[in-house]
Amino acid sequence: MHHDEIQKIKKILAEDSNDDANISNALKEIFRKQKNIIMTICVLELIYESVYLYDIILKRNGVLKFMKSLNDDLYDTIESFRDVVGRIRYYKQIDLKIRENIIKMLEDKKENLESDLEVLYGYFVEARYCSDVFNDKLKTFNHDNFDVSIEEFYNNIKEFVFENEEEKFERIQEVISSIPFALSRKRFFDYMKSGLIHEYNGYDKLIQNIFEIEENFYGKLVEGYGEKFTEIANKIEELQTIDLKNATKDDLELYLKETIVLLGKIQDIREIVYSLIRIVNRLLIFYKSDRKIEDTLQEEPKIKIFLDVYGSIYSEKYTKKKVKDFLRTLNEYISNWYFELYNYNRLLNDMNYLENDIENLIDEDILNDIEILAEYENLMNDDGDDFDDMQGDAIEGSIVEEEINNLISMIDDISRNMNPEYRKVRMRRLLGIIPVPGNFENEFFNYLKSSLEFDTTSNVKAAIIESVDKRIKLYKDMKNSKHLYEALLKNVKEGL
Repeated sequence: MHHDEIQKIKKILAEDSNDDANISNALKEIFRKQKNIIMTICVLELIYESVYLYDIILKRNGVLKFMKSLNDDLYDTIESFRDVVGRIRYYKQIDLKIRENIIKMLEDKKENLESDLEVLYGYFVEARYCSDVFNDKLKTFNHDNFDVSIEEFYNNIKEFVFENEEEKFERIQEVISSIPFALSRKRFFDYMKSGLIHEYNGYDKLIQNIFEIEENFYGKLVEGYGEKFTEIANKIEELQTIDLKNATKDDLELYLKETIVLLGKIQDIREIVYSLIRIVNRLLIFYKSDRKIEDTLQEEPKIKIFLDVYGSIYSEKYTKKKVKDFLRTLNEYISNWYFELYNYNRLLNDMNYLENDIENLIDEDILNDIEILAEYENLMNDDGDDFDDMQGDAIEGSIVEEEINNLISMIDDISRNMNPEYRKVRMRRLLGIIPVPGNFENEFFNYLKSSLEFDTTSNVKAAIIESVDKRIKLYKDMKNSKHLYEALLKNVKEGL
């Protein structure tokens, strides 16, 4: 696509790599190309996301009906973006004031959608705890005859944890968050404090860890919980207040089934909201850019074909299979353009301008391009995270300790009056999130054994062991898939 252009820039730089004006002009050309490529990706992704949302997600059985009954505002937002691709195809440059109003409207929509996404995550956390409690209670009704060897189980766990040194603590988290919670209140909070201090890598990272612990411990802490999507909130409250003391196996299976259905609905709505955010982000790039749609169509002529296919899909002339085939094809073109963008990023990294005077290289136009590209990058990454990987400024130890103590105090206050069964499953899940203290490695197997001794009946132990084995298998499958993807990506990049 842009191989010749890249070689041309490389040649210009090679002829005089120390000339400030030469390097400055090369930077401007690279940034111009990057902005053009991003606009092309933006249009392609807008087509992809619109088809995926309206012709895949919303056509799942019962999803649109549930969505319509759940929240009028969100349903109206869905309908307002239904044919957004058809509208941008005929977009012409508009008055600056009108464009600014459109951008403001989109930014307001994005803020509301991100708020919806946070609330839905809170509901997901709370509904998941319902599932945990019902599953734990059902273990007592387990009558399957498993040929379980405790010693063999311990050996398998030992092999799993220590076969990969880099993933050792992560694997410990997987195990201890899958077995019955077996820490006293004091030991649990000591474990949390030690883990956070052991993992400390700057104040920003600490706050990120604390925030993750808070929202996973108690979804009801999310701002807006119970105020939006009240039908979901009411169902969760109903499930969490069921008296399970005399619940039969049939009762528990019914409650679990209701919870699984509810979790499925929550996940559908989360997927819809996230898809809408991706659409809004690409529209923001589209309207903020000075590039005309005609220029983008010229950059990638196949967009005209994709737009025609989109029109046919919108008119319901495509079968579900043909829609999925189209999305696969479109995704390949999007990937190709991302690799073009990567090529220009690599060209920037290869440029040798450290010995030049930065003030002579960087003018207002370049600074403006850098700001625009940074904004586009955040939008394309659908970045709603306020944290980054920076360590941040050095913070006094007393402030760090105070933040951790505030977290402990908050969890302690909320959990004191909580149903014991829900308190245990919440603490257990947190063990999968809290950083593992450095000294816990030596205590790990004692904890594992004491946890299993909490339930002395062989059928319950067998059910726990089976669930841990499934968790380990899932962990390995996910890791293998991730490593395979990263290896493929690395090979493709190195071959460019």
